[in-house]
Amino acid sequence: MRFLLRLVTGYIVFPIAWTALIIFLLCIPGDDIPDTSSFLPPYFDKIVHFGLFAGFAFLWTAYFFLRSKESSPKKFLIIFGILGLFLGIALEFVQLYFIPNRSFDGIDIIADSAGVAFGAAFFYWWNKL
Repeated sequence: MRFLLRLVTGYIVFPIAWTALIIFLLCIPGDDIPDTSSFLPPYFDKIVHFGLFAGFAFLWTAYFFLRSKESSPKKFLIIFGILGLFLGIALEFVQLYFIPNRSFDGIDIIADSAGVAFGAAFFYWWNKL
């Protein structure tokens, strides 16, 4: 398990690319998002937010923790938890003020926060294996 973790998080390109993917997807204008309401479950976008931000917390925490001399990942979990929350909230305001046909959604912030918490908890669990 540790080998796989080191392989996936061994290069900073992975967390950077994941963060860029989040920013790209959440900044797509509303008119460019296809209408998928007929074949996807309700609130599917909240699941997407959850997964994106879980990946954010996991990848950034893993990258920095595995390169540190720290014995516990708690410091990194807190840092990237806060950064993930900030990113989620900031992108909601970007959607509100700068992205055409997108709006602020407080439930997205809750999904982002839950994703960050899950990603951090998953890393903590995986690191204990």
